[in-house]
Amino acid sequence: MAAAAAAVLSHIDLNTTIGVGFVGANITSMLFGITCLQAVQYYRSDAAQNDRFLWYYVSGLTLLDITHQVFILQTFYHYTITHYDDPVALLKNYPLIGASLLLTPLSDFYCQMFYIWRIWRLSNRHKYWTGFCLLIGLTHLSFNLDMPIKTLKIPELLVAETSLENLGISSLSLTCFKELVYVSTLCYLLIRSRTGFKKTDSIITKLIVIVISTGGFTIAVDIAGLVSYIVAPTTLFVFMFQMLIPKLLINAVLTSLNLRGFVQKLTRSNNNSSFQMNSLIPSMKTKLYKSTFQSTLVEPEIDPKPMPQVHCVEEEHSVRKISPGHLDLEYNETSVIKFAQAQAEFEDSSKRDTCIVVGHDTS
Repeated sequence: MAAAAAAVLSHIDLNTTIGVGFVGANITSMLFGITCLQAVQYYRSDAAQNDRFLWYYVSGLTLLDITHQVFILQTFYHYTITHYDDPVALLKNYPLIGASLLLTPLSDFYCQMFYIWRIWRLSNRHKYWTGFCLLIGLTHLSFNLDMPIKTLKIPELLVAETSLENLGISSLSLTCFKELVYVSTLCYLLIRSRTGFKKTDSIITKLIVIVISTGGFTIAVDIAGLVSYIVAPTTLFVFMFQMLIPKLLINAVLTSLNLRGFVQKLTRSNNNSSFQMNSLIPSMKTKLYKSTFQSTLVEPEIDPKPMPQVHCVEEEHSVRKISPGHLDLEYNETSVIKFAQAQAEFEDSSKRDTCIVVGHDTS
C-alpha cells in the first residue's frame, strides 16, 4: 500500500492540484462572507421593502451562493480529511466537482438576467439590444452546461480535464466575450445618456465607474482562467478560477444594488442645496426690481400717466414636480439619469425669471 501510494504521489504535483484548489476554497470563503454582508445590507435598505421582486431575486442569489460554497467545502473535505491517507483518491473524480461546475453557469445566467434587465431599461426597451444580449447569454449557458455534465461521466479527474480541453477553452472564451459585451454595452448606453449638464454627467460618470469596476475584475478572472487552461491543462488552476467566477458575479450584482443608495443620497443632496439657493433668488430679484423702478419712476409731475405696475412673474417650475421623494426606489440607471436631467433643467430655468410691466401706455 505504501509503495503504491508513493508511486501515485510521484506522478502528482500537490502544489498545482490539491494545493491550488485549497487556495481557491479559502478565497471563495472570503468572498462568501462578503456576499452575506452585502445581502444583509440590501435586506436592511428601504428598497428591499418596496420592491418584492428584487427581494426574491436577491434571495435566489444568496441560496445559489450558499449551495455553491457547500459543494466546494465538501469537495476539499473529501480529498483532505476523508481520504487523507489515500493518494489514489486524488485521481478519482468526486461528483461534487461536477456539481459545483454545474452551478457556475446557472449562477452566471441568473446574474446575467439582472444585466440584461438594465440594458433593456437603459436602451428604452430596445428589442435588438436586449435580444442580442439574451442570445449571447443563452448560448453561453448551453456551452457551459455541457462541460460539467460530461465531467460527471468520467471517473478520473485529470482525464476528464484533459479530454474536455477543447470544450473548456471554447466555453471560457465565450464567457470572456459575453462579459465584454455586457460591460461595453452598459457603458455605451450610459455615455449616450449624457446631456451636457454638469450634475447629470457627473452622476452618469459615477455609474460608468461602477459598471467598469464590478465587471472589469470578473473579466480579468475569466481571462486568467482561459490562459491557465491553455498553458497548463493538467493542473487545477482553471478549477480555482471557475470557483471564483460565481462569487464575483453575485457580488457584482449586490454591489450594484447597494450602491443605488449612495447615488440617491448624492442626487438628494444636490437637489436640497440647489433648492435652498433657488428659494432665495426670487425674493432678492423682486426687491431689486422694485427698488430699480421706484428710483427711476418717482416723478409723477413729469409723466402724468399712471405709474406702471410691476409684477415679477417666474416661469412655472415648482420643485414639488421634481422631488427626491418621487424618485422610484427601484434601482435603475434610467430613473437616476432622468431625475438628474430634470433637476438640471429646473436649475437652468430658474435663472430666467421674466418681469412683465403692465398698465403703462407707451403711445
